[in-house]
Amino acid sequence: MSSIKPALEGIRVIELGSMVAVPWGASMLGDMGADVIKVEPPQGEEGRGMGIGRDGTSGLFVGNNRSKRAIVLDLRNEGGKQQLRELITTADLVIDNYRPAARKKLGVDYDQLVKIKPDIITISVSTYGELGADAGRPGIDPSAQASSGMMNITGEGGGEPLKVGAPIADATAANLVAYAAMVALWVHRTQGIGQQVSVSLEAGLVHVMPVQNGQYGLCDYVQERIGNSSFFYQPFNAFKCRDGHYIHVAAYNDKFFRNFCRALKREELADDSRFLTGEDRLANSDELEMILRGIFLSNDSDELMAWLVAADTIAAKVRTTGDLFADPDSRTKGLVVETDHPTFGPLQLSGVPVKFSATPGNVSRPPPLLGEHNEEILSPGDSTSA
Repeated sequence: MSSIKPALEGIRVIELGSMVAVPWGASMLGDMGADVIKVEPPQGEEGRGMGIGRDGTSGLFVGNNRSKRAIVLDLRNEGGKQQLRELITTADLVIDNYRPAARKKLGVDYDQLVKIKPDIITISVSTYGELGADAGRPGIDPSAQASSGMMNITGEGGGEPLKVGAPIADATAANLVAYAAMVALWVHRTQGIGQQVSVSLEAGLVHVMPVQNGQYGLCDYVQERIGNSSFFYQPFNAFKCRDGHYIHVAAYNDKFFRNFCRALKREELADDSRFLTGEDRLANSDELEMILRGIFLSNDSDELMAWLVAADTIAAKVRTTGDLFADPDSRTKGLVVETDHPTFGPLQLSGVPVKFSATPGNVSRPPPLLGEHNEEILSPGDSTSA
């Protein structure tokens, strides 16, 4: 039997969060072996019943809350606060998404927690961060998409600003929570100190737009909306096929354009003077797209994808979530995994995105029931058990 332990075994995380960013970031730490304890109010966190779900449990909650244990504490009374304080003495890290005033009122701001545990690490997630005129203002994922500039570059050319279909600001912040936790834990290990960390949805989205930021910093260039296409090379778009499915293709250099033309059995397009170079293809993109739309509409998507894959092109079929989960290869890649839920039985969830050879992460627990682990965690003498 291997003696190698999970990467974060021995790390305890207290999660005081709801919805997506904090719960998902905490789950990422739980996937890597941390003992994550989710603390909820008596009615449960807001995300438990929000949106599409079954038997009172939402897909939002199920999707964001695996690999952790859950307890109920009423932080509105002193008894609940005292239980939380006792739990924090056993923890390495506390993650929350309370607004500053609520954090202070509930006794979980850094200044109060550091008195309980001097080397505690806290990570607070907000829409706009802890500094500046917007600090403390309420906000959600689309608020950050709007304020960061992300919404302004998303949508069809000439159309209205559009939010990304997934909660990209929340998910990005969750990644930054995990990143911040690793850096802060390393500092604790090497220097013996804890610290306060701030993560904002807005800053996360600014961070994931290095191309747009670089273009503006260098050239004062503000990117316009262009839908599924590109201002920089062609072809680059999602084309509708005869069976109604779409395939997105990209050919950013002459090699891939030639491969693309070969795949479509239209080799002559690569030698057409209108499309000979990248600059030519950009200048004549409307003509090129008209030709390609006709080709794609004349063939079914599976056949086209077989040609495109065989010719070593950059192409991907536009899939639904159902398509992704139904594809056996999604399990081979670890994109989809299965866990056993106490209420719903076998439950499919997204997998751990980063693959480690020696200490692989895994979905160690299904999303917890409300207060499922109260007795296990809060029983005297058992507060440090994983």
